[in-house]
Amino acid sequence: MDDLPNLPKALRPMFPSAPNGPVIGVELISWIDGLPNLQYDVLLINPITKGNSLEFRNNKQINTEGYTIPVRNILSTEIQSTTKKGRFGAAKEDLVLEIKFLDATKLEKRIIVNVNDKQIDPVVAEIMKMKEMEKGSESDDYCFKFTHIIT
Repeated sequence: MDDLPNLPKALRPMFPSAPNGPVIGVELISWIDGLPNLQYDVLLINPITKGNSLEFRNNKQINTEGYTIPVRNILSTEIQSTTKKGRFGAAKEDLVLEIKFLDATKLEKRIIVNVNDKQIDPVVAEIMKMKEMEKGSESDDYCFKFTHIIT
């Protein structure tokens, strides 16, 4: 965690022993096949120094690799509003994150992730920041940019 000292409070790890970056509890409403996925229930945001990717893992097996999406393969992220049943059966508005990306075979895929509403904006901001850093790494002045981000 020392390599991400300025991480927004909402993205600080909920598991201090996590192998990489921040870990956020999630619910996968729509997986690659369009069905809910109960296998993965946490999202790791791996910084550029540790792979620059999003990784879905199982909380009970946090040290076992899960499904990884390299940030360079993310085509878009969009916050959507859905309605779900809240307590006592009342309808409740909920924010979810749609992520479109290219899989290992370069086919476009889509997943919908339910993240705590307070964490959704910081998650999207972190993904966008990672994409910008990756774009910067393709230029000659990457080393200059990277040292200024760390210091």
